[in-house]
Amino acid sequence: NSFDPIVNPDDIDFIVVKATEGLSIDPKFEEFLGPIQTIPIRGAWHFFQPDQPWQEQADLFLSTVKDKGFHFYALDLEVNSSDGSTTFLTDAEQWLTYVDERVEQKVILQTGSYYINSFGPDGDWMKEWPLLLMSYPLEPDRNGSPVLPTGVEDWKIWNYSEGRGLGAEYGVGGNDVYLEVYNGTPKDMWEWLEITSFSIYDRPSDKLIHPNLSIQVTSPNGIAFNPDGTYIASAGEDMV
Repeated sequence: NSFDPIVNPDDIDFIVVKATEGLSIDPKFEEFLGPIQTIPIRGAWHFFQPDQPWQEQADLFLSTVKDKGFHFYALDLEVNSSDGSTTFLTDAEQWLTYVDERVEQKVILQTGSYYINSFGPDGDWMKEWPLLLMSYPLEPDRNGSPVLPTGVEDWKIWNYSEGRGLGAEYGVGGNDVYLEVYNGTPKDMWEWLEITSFSIYDRPSDKLIHPNLSIQVTSPNGIAFNPDGTYIASAGEDMV
């Protein structure tokens, strides 16, 4: 199913979409690109495959998300190598460093506390990255806190529910949808991501317009956002 951002706009401050997995582009990525531009804060993630070349995975991700209006990127690390070795952990760390050195946006690690702890000292490097933690309590509560890895005292984003059957409530039809919360306010998130400008997304033309570009928006479906996450302009006919 596609994403309809007007279904529940008051409950969505940010969105994270899957861009790539291993050496493949997610089949829904291009379809979602247009609609998600109406969400003030946008992230994209890559699902890491331990048995595939890390740099090829990183290069595919970078080419896929380049100039697509994202504010942060994430590496989803949650599976093990098929041969049972842990050498892929070095590859995953290299992926993060490689991508981080080539983008201006924040790069974070998406994983689980149990997963990190399971590697003992070999997994300590994961604790040094900003964390998007996957932790699903029996009774999901966005106002709670995730179980943290040993020795970790902070987290950035919490994937607190797999959202089974909740897709329609958030504009993705009958699909499941991961529910996530930032550890702070939307304004805190803007400041952490160092977002200092806004963009206008014009739905009919499917174009993302940045504030340094002079352009006339002739559709009532053009929306602008400012850094605190509020709407600052809804462009109607003959408005700029």
